[in-house]
Amino acid sequence: RTEEPNIRQRLLLCYIFAEVTEIGHQRSSSPPVHFYLTAVTQHIAAHIQEKLTIDGIAAEFHIGRTKLIRDFREFFSMSVSQYITMERLVRARMLLQRGEAVAAAAEECGFTDSAYFIRVFRKYYGITPAKYRRQCAEVPVYPFGLD
Repeated sequence: RTEEPNIRQRLLLCYIFAEVTEIGHQRSSSPPVHFYLTAVTQHIAAHIQEKLTIDGIAAEFHIGRTKLIRDFREFFSMSVSQYITMERLVRARMLLQRGEAVAAAAEECGFTDSAYFIRVFRKYYGITPAKYRRQCAEVPVYPFGLD
């Protein structure tokens, strides 16, 4: 489906931004204006199983809610909530590829409601998590294109 590469590309761009920002910070004597966004994405990744809210993240980094929303959208071209959802979906997909049960993958990725997880997964990937898991079990995934 065409949306799947878009999700991967957007997450990859977010990770690249985080790395470039960190490298730039190491070379510079003062941090860039939005250096904290790297820490925000790392915080999200580290706490993906937990309930993450914009207010909670803003409080964690001692910044205003509006500033976080504006800066995040400006640099990542997506909202904080969209980023959190995409991060959760990418992780869930990896767990399903490994054969994890749908409910367990949903819970481990911070989805408190399995039905909601299934709806969101289907919306982004065009397939239910259970069907995706079965397909992965039928066709082994080999690293580096060895098949």
